[in-house]
Amino acid sequence: KQCETSANGLAFPAGKGIDFSATGGPSNGSGTSELFSDYERGTWTPAYGTYGGSSGTKTHSVQNGYYVKIGNVVHAWFDFTLTAWSGATGTGPTIYNFPFTKNFLDSVTHYYSGLTVWTVSNAMSGSGSNFSGYMANGETHCRTYASSTAQQSSVAPMNVTGRISGCLVYTTSS
Repeated sequence: KQCETSANGLAFPAGKGIDFSATGGPSNGSGTSELFSDYERGTWTPAYGTYGGSSGTKTHSVQNGYYVKIGNVVHAWFDFTLTAWSGATGTGPTIYNFPFTKNFLDSVTHYYSGLTVWTVSNAMSGSGSNFSGYMANGETHCRTYASSTAQQSSVAPMNVTGRISGCLVYTTSS
């Protein structure tokens, strides 16, 4: 059975999809697959805590998350506000609960996730002009950094309150 039609549209068996191989590959580099086999969207609940140590006691007044997964690429939007945070220890603030596990694909281990931040309060950024993040392979959380330079050299401050909203784009094998 190749595919079925229903009131919901076309349904493909697991691992099957729309094959775009007739369009050819890239002019620079190499293509590894031209099969479109997955699309989904939904919600998730972002939370702020610490990497290692203890996340202490915290209160989120807002925790909104939305994602779109197209093939193996996840676009995860988040918006959360901490109104109280105390007693945190560890190596740095981290955004938790991303909807899929980050995985390097096609044996390519030298690319990273991309964090875009739209809003970050001065307390959350330590008044640094650059706020960034990093999601390592095999994780569902993004470690955050804040500094006055473009370098990811300083972890963001802990035990502060405020709002962060943005988007993280990363790959998954899920």
